[in-house]
Amino acid sequence: MTADALAVMAVLYGLGVRRYDAIHPERPFSRLRAVAFLAGIAALGSVLLGPVDRLAGTRFVWHMVQHLAMTMVAAPLLLLGRPTSLARRVAGPGARRVILPVLRGVGRLGHPAFAWWAFAAVLWASHFTILYQAALESAPLHSLEHALYLGASLLFWLPVVDAEPTRHRMGPAARILYVFLAGAASALLASTLVQSGRVLYPAYAGPGALVDQQAAGAVMWIAGGLLFLMAALLVAWGWARSERRSIAEPSAEPGTQSRARPARVTRNTAPAGSRSHTP
Repeated sequence: MTADALAVMAVLYGLGVRRYDAIHPERPFSRLRAVAFLAGIAALGSVLLGPVDRLAGTRFVWHMVQHLAMTMVAAPLLLLGRPTSLARRVAGPGARRVILPVLRGVGRLGHPAFAWWAFAAVLWASHFTILYQAALESAPLHSLEHALYLGASLLFWLPVVDAEPTRHRMGPAARILYVFLAGAASALLASTLVQSGRVLYPAYAGPGALVDQQAAGAVMWIAGGLLFLMAALLVAWGWARSERRSIAEPSAEPGTQSRARPARVTRNTAPAGSRSHTP
């Protein structure tokens, strides 16, 4: 992904936020969501452009840093910015007729079972087929590899952040399990890289290549595991907040109805001459 493509994404998103605010002046677009999206763009730029990208061509450990930043940092931040919801709400009738079918198609792909397996398959297949080595030798294949990583990670995080256009919502407990299982699959892949006794990719062959490969596996194992854990903790925190809010809301108990509708005062029907016992 080029600097121009990232700049276009940021500008289009900014124009969308501006249009949304003009349409809904009483309820402007969330600035926190805008910051999250722009942070995702910045995360992509920091690893796809400049020194990190150059180092990734010669050191496996930096290539791993690049992939982790794309899949575990940039992808969820982009989704938290709700770009598809923003596009749907600010698009004109003609653009909406194009956008909505695309969103429906992506929503079908965002089924948690498919998204989980697609993410795991891209991770494992890219590392244990000819794709990884071929991507190191060919710029177009390298771009394809990055597109696969980013696309699969966007699908993976859709159900976790509960972002449009996902059509299959999971409860908090299911989301935590979903993230935990993905972390386990990633850790197993990382342990394979760490424990391998040979250099897996000839492009990185040379002095210290095996140590470099083991360091890349360690980064995936430790840093990736911490990021998966952080995601699960954030889901749990949101779950706890939701439970606290539901407990704090007044419940519709019988006493609530009686306060809303005062009880009818009954007229004293005691016979004349008798004393009323009403206080």
